[in-house]
Amino acid sequence: MTLRRKDIIAPILFFLVMAWGSLAHAQVPSEYQALYSEIETRLAAFESRLDQHPVDQSSEAVTFGMHLPLASSNRGESLLASNLRYSLPWQLNALQALGIPAVYVEVNFPLLTSGYHEDYETLRSLEEFYAWLGDEIRSRGIKLIVKSQVNFINLQPQHDEKLR
Repeated sequence: MTLRRKDIIAPILFFLVMAWGSLAHAQVPSEYQALYSEIETRLAAFESRLDQHPVDQSSEAVTFGMHLPLASSNRGESLLASNLRYSLPWQLNALQALGIPAVYVEVNFPLLTSGYHEDYETLRSLEEFYAWLGDEIRSRGIKLIVKSQVNFINLQPQHDEKLR
């Protein structure tokens, strides 16, 4: 019987880890021992909850996608240009042909809020555009990821006058 290097190293590493754990616990100053014990208890409870819900580690658990800049809400009302409804399907077809599993689209606040636009029709048209885009994306079997953040805007211009 020949011993391999890992057969010797594994038990030694196990012993060192166990010894280090008890050594680290012993080095906690007495005034912090109660806090250390409380944190250790909470961590153990958290770990047991994690063990009850194992993570799917298959390749399907992560979806990589591409940004769709033509449909970014940063473009504002130019999203309503008629040529976009012709060019976006071409881009989606190309992404589908490349095997891209997902696309993400930026729909930032406050683009789809009623107070942001001067008329209700613009808001309605933007909502219809994004509904159409979602249908176009999903009809190709591509996943849609919507990314959103708050754009820095000035909804109350009267405050600018006070700062001047």
